[in-house]
Amino acid sequence: MASWTNLPRGQMVAGVVVVYMLGVAYLRRQRRLFLEQLCQEAVDNHKKNLKKQPAQELDENKTATIWRANSILTANELRFESVFSISCRGLFLTYSIPSISNVLTKTGGFQRDMKRRYADMEILLREVSENAVDGTTAFDAQPFRSRTALQRLNAIHGKYAHMIEHRDMMYVLSVFMCTGASWCDSRWSWRKMTKAEKEVYYWHWVCVGEIMNLDVRKYFSCFDEVLEYKLAFEAKYVNYTPNNAAVSHATIEYFVTGNITPILQPAVRLFMHALMSCLQRDPAHAKALGLPKTDGLTPWLPLRIFLDVFLTTRALFTRYLLPPRSLTSFRNLRKTGLKGEVALDSNGCPMTHLIYYPNLPLDHGNKTYTKRKDENDKNAKGYRIEHLGPKSVKPGSLVEKPLYKGHAEGLII
Repeated sequence: MASWTNLPRGQMVAGVVVVYMLGVAYLRRQRRLFLEQLCQEAVDNHKKNLKKQPAQELDENKTATIWRANSILTANELRFESVFSISCRGLFLTYSIPSISNVLTKTGGFQRDMKRRYADMEILLREVSENAVDGTTAFDAQPFRSRTALQRLNAIHGKYAHMIEHRDMMYVLSVFMCTGASWCDSRWSWRKMTKAEKEVYYWHWVCVGEIMNLDVRKYFSCFDEVLEYKLAFEAKYVNYTPNNAAVSHATIEYFVTGNITPILQPAVRLFMHALMSCLQRDPAHAKALGLPKTDGLTPWLPLRIFLDVFLTTRALFTRYLLPPRSLTSFRNLRKTGLKGEVALDSNGCPMTHLIYYPNLPLDHGNKTYTKRKDENDKNAKGYRIEHLGPKSVKPGSLVEKPLYKGHAEGLII
């Protein structure tokens, strides 16, 4: 029998590649089976616990919980799809609704201290997702931090509750719930989400909504109903206004000026406007944001083709050639510090609140809050969760149940 070493080099390489791809396929399949079981058990456990007491008061110490399943999906298995879709599509979707962009413009958040605004919002959202909003206590989940972050968001939104529509708040929640899953349904994702995984998303945002006084379960019984509402809302309200354009352009400007040398900014700015247009699910959304037309025969057609080929190739490469990440990595990727430090007053006495330091540098060159090198590092900039947000909202203010315009009337599209 001829030795495998005597085979032509091309056949040897092809054989190694095939074996490697089969190995990746096996590992991917095992991960899918594990996640399917974890997600189904997490949903079942959560439904059982809901019959006992309110979700936000649960002392959940099981391993199959909504928070753990959601964390593995969004920070591990589908990390790129989750983060990229929200940053480049979900965030801009909210700007395409005139009533939302009007509030953002009138409150002045995009004109004053934008760098601080993005840093604080990123940390608040990470505190919500990286800590257990469902009450999980296993895995050092620290549910009190997630709840505090949401109550701080309530205080920020509550200051402008007379301007914010209840239906708009519910729509924004639907965007965060559904955008990642919708991205996974496209060829730009390496796989689709299963029904059980979408239900984990649903229950995660149900928990978020309950603390924000948005009763998702009152109007929607499952993920698909929320998605149906989201699409109907967009069909009715997405429309161009100058405020839409002002907010979307200000967001792009923040990233350009924060990361690009001044001499290159005009060209990069033009490119980023076209890129964001290409990334929107519907050309009508890009039009509502005041972004350039990139569909059809336009000067930006080569960019659109390149982006489609690049993201599709990336998805295929991930599906067939990349083994799944380690299951422990979702904890290592967190940007909020795992532990808080007791603050000291001017006399060196311990105070009642905790200061947290980012575990990893914030994106986009934002240095508002920085990582602490060691316990003697006096230059690091930490944060208190209850102090995050605009200066116009009283530091330390936390709100349990904010009420918005039209709250009493229920959810009317």
